[in-house]
Amino acid sequence: MSRSIEAVRAAPVAVLQGLPRLPWVWAAAGALVLLGCGAAVVGYRGDLMEHDPTRLRARHSVDSGALHWAQKADRVFEAYLTPVVLWSETPQGLELALSALERRRAALGHHDPFREVTSLSSAVPPPAEQGRKLALIAQVRAQLSDSLLRRLEPDLRERVLALRPPDDLRAVAFADLPTDLRRALTERDGTVGRVALAFPRKVGRLDLAEVEQMKLLLRGAFADAGVHALAFNPLLLLSDIDDAIWRDGPRATLIALLLVCGLVFAVLRQPRAALAVLGCLLVGFAGLLGIAAAAGVRANFLNFVVLPITFGIGVDYAVNIVQRQRQEPGASIVRLLRETGGALALCSATTVIGYGSLVVADNQALAGFGLLAALGEVTCLLAALVFLPAWLTRGARTQVPAKPRLAA
Repeated sequence: MSRSIEAVRAAPVAVLQGLPRLPWVWAAAGALVLLGCGAAVVGYRGDLMEHDPTRLRARHSVDSGALHWAQKADRVFEAYLTPVVLWSETPQGLELALSALERRRAALGHHDPFREVTSLSSAVPPPAEQGRKLALIAQVRAQLSDSLLRRLEPDLRERVLALRPPDDLRAVAFADLPTDLRRALTERDGTVGRVALAFPRKVGRLDLAEVEQMKLLLRGAFADAGVHALAFNPLLLLSDIDDAIWRDGPRATLIALLLVCGLVFAVLRQPRAALAVLGCLLVGFAGLLGIAAAAGVRANFLNFVVLPITFGIGVDYAVNIVQRQRQEPGASIVRLLRETGGALALCSATTVIGYGSLVVADNQALAGFGLLAALGEVTCLLAALVFLPAWLTRGARTQVPAKPRLAA
């Protein structure tokens, strides 16, 4: 056992001693890492964004919680029971929006993503329309008079009596609707007529691409109506967040990279040192992207922030190595890494532990963020402790100190 422990403790020392002896080997390894990561990124297939909302939800909800039972209920009733809530400032504005929506749905035909749209006007027809129907029903009842029924055969008379409209029919009012429907169409302050429910046609799990189709349909109808109307649904919110990430994420990431580069040049004030630090950043960042691409990781509303965070991490560790070498130009690279590198490894370990604790989170989006952020820490630390020293000692005939004595 003691020999195994000694071997484990001696392994990092052997690696440190090998850096100044074979710097080009480690530099070539860094180049191979860049090539491999580039190949993984170029060979990535599939969508860059995560379109399956269930992969961003809590595992408990998907396996045995609310989402699990909601999908079972949808299959039992053969309908998607979670509607998109439509709202407008006035009942008249909502009716204009619904009319425009019906026109667009009719143009789509069987590609219409909605099964039905329920509103106050569809549940309770206007008084004029109800009046016309009541007059027609009265005419039908008048034609089926008692004298006519007495002349019919007994079995036929029973069938006609079952179909004859009763004589106490009246117009339907909102209060006559089922309680659940009244509650769904009523706002908290008791206002009625400004809310409608649009039920998706698909039964089962909706992905964000299908939600995007519904969103475009609704926005087009609202624009056609020329009214201020809103649509509410958790999946619509996720779709809007994905759109914002796709639109603003690359821009924000590029700005973060440019600011980091400017800060490095401003602090180091030497182009060669700054380029060495930024090269280390490139290796660490490429390692993160390559591993994520090889594993098929997709961006979502949470893990995309790992990219700008990694810029700061990759620069932080590399800057400490370069600054220590500038302060002690004649110091052995082994001594530099044993002292400064050890402090950096400890600093990184605390951050990796913090990010790693998120991996056990029930929420899959949060767990994925923690895993990706911890991976960025590791790749940037390895780039700073292995590939950067190899680059700094390239071509230098550094005296390799004697094997350091291991602490008791």
